[in-house]
Amino acid sequence: MRRNPERFAWFTLWTFFFLCLALSGAVPWSIHRYLLFTQIAQKSDLEVFKAPVNVTLPNRDLPNSVSDGMHDLPPNTTISATDASGQLVIHHPKENVVLATVRLYENTNVTFVSGRSPRFAASHLPHHVVVNLEIGRTRIDIFDQKDRVTVVEVNSPFGTSMLTAGTYEIKVNSATMETSVRQGLAHISQGEHSRSVALAPGERALVADEQIIGPRPAAHNLILNGDFLNPLGECWTAFSQNVEIPEQPRGHVQRSNVDNHPVLIIERAGMGHAETGVTQSIQADIRDMNFLQLHLLLRSKEYGIKEHNLRVCGSDGSECPVMVLIDYKDAQGVDREWLKGFYWRLDENISQNPSVCVMCTTHNEHIKVPRGNWYRYLSPNLIPAFSQEGHPPIRIRGITIYASGHTYHSMVAEAQIIGVERSSAITHELIANGTFTTPLGANWSSYNQNVERDDQPEGIVRLSKVDERTAVVIQRQGIGHAETGIRQPLNVESGDFESLQLQLLLRVEDHDLPMCGSDGSECPIMVRIDYQDASGAERDWLQGFFWQPNKTPNPTVCTTCTTRNEHGKVQEDTWYPYLSPNLIPLFSQNGQAPSSIESITIYASGHSYHSMITEVELIGQK
Repeated sequence: MRRNPERFAWFTLWTFFFLCLALSGAVPWSIHRYLLFTQIAQKSDLEVFKAPVNVTLPNRDLPNSVSDGMHDLPPNTTISATDASGQLVIHHPKENVVLATVRLYENTNVTFVSGRSPRFAASHLPHHVVVNLEIGRTRIDIFDQKDRVTVVEVNSPFGTSMLTAGTYEIKVNSATMETSVRQGLAHISQGEHSRSVALAPGERALVADEQIIGPRPAAHNLILNGDFLNPLGECWTAFSQNVEIPEQPRGHVQRSNVDNHPVLIIERAGMGHAETGVTQSIQADIRDMNFLQLHLLLRSKEYGIKEHNLRVCGSDGSECPVMVLIDYKDAQGVDREWLKGFYWRLDENISQNPSVCVMCTTHNEHIKVPRGNWYRYLSPNLIPAFSQEGHPPIRIRGITIYASGHTYHSMVAEAQIIGVERSSAITHELIANGTFTTPLGANWSSYNQNVERDDQPEGIVRLSKVDERTAVVIQRQGIGHAETGIRQPLNVESGDFESLQLQLLLRVEDHDLPMCGSDGSECPIMVRIDYQDASGAERDWLQGFFWQPNKTPNPTVCTTCTTRNEHGKVQEDTWYPYLSPNLIPLFSQNGQAPSSIESITIYASGHSYHSMITEVELIGQK
């Protein structure tokens, strides 16, 4: 076979030329991807408040009984607190900074799935923590860092809660998952095609039977400093009274730290009767509440060789080591009270001491608790119990927590009165096909407009499956300004709406302008609601979202628009749940609500953009 050296030389030259081109592009691209998307594991520790906590490490069948806590938990570690309590603490991988805490109460099973943070500061990814809550109750506190947000994903058998910085309570039982927001913003989802809900502070949602019920008013804690983190004098008043023998000592109260937990200690060693405790004035109107519950975490402990030396609660049932008195007013204006006692010492005498306070106006059965162990008390709904002679309660006046007897040493770690308001509002969903599970054309119309240069392409709008969600993708690659989006006519009368809220789930993949451009009108995602005010004038409301940092002094509002709402900053390549404030006051003119909501438009504006939206809802309540 005849060789052709010249052809071989050209082949070799062109091969290495194209290989050089490929490497010159692939190497920077690979470095760019490495810098932006490489993640490292966060540090996770377990603190034990009430031992023992059972910890099952990955690839192990049998749990370990832990009493003193654990450091550096590996991913997929399961923590079971049956008759115990503890706290999972997630730390920054490089700094001694807490990103999130997951408090485990009794009868709670949690699996720490993963905790990941970006390796490099150039990345726009958040600190991301994933936990599975199989059953039980948790309190989750999440903290943003100065240069990066933290997102905690909580999965349960019923759904998923995506949580941003704030404080949350999540409860899972055999039938439901309930998420309550104290501070922050939560996004609740269930399955691929089901409705999702965004929750603002003071709201909660239930997930059950393949549906999400909410948002509903969240539970309100009527007691201040019920976890005793702050000095008593800020909210509580200490007392010692009714000392039977004058020369005997009075009792005293103090804040202390027991089992890594701040507690209130009530103690006395003496002869004869005395009462010692703390009281708090509440003065909360509860006429709109249909549920009221007392939560306590308490312990009655030996006092050296001395202890609560009365069996049950004394001869007339009025001397318990822990007693809780709630003062309230009924609908007739009558001041009433409700009393609950807790004891540990049984009555071994033939003539038994009573299990209720016989000299009190309420005769609730006292509860026996284990001596020296923490005991959690959750009352039934107190609204029926407080309703006397058909008159419901209208105001909680105060609460008193005290010990009564001769010698006692008692602790209270948590005290809450949880109230839930009834909801009688009629809810209207204004948007059709906000989850985009059916083709756009039935309810939405797509458009391109204001393309600055004739030789440049228009944007595209398409439906796509992203992270098991059906989303609208808005995308353009070009030079010069253009706008691409979707629009839906609504034409809904809104004159009798008391509230109107927009919620959506959005994600920005790419945008080539810092913030929203030089006049704030070119965001990768913008939402406009057109409406008529009470006089019939046409008006609009605009909200923009961006991710690019402001390298130039670009404005944070749209300076060419009629509304000047502050644009919201989101993280690139991350789903972001948005929940607006009540829009009715913003849309109102001279105290009159808008007469109608005309349409909603969701679009991207700029040169090059790649954005996604899904789960769009506009909810009105009458």
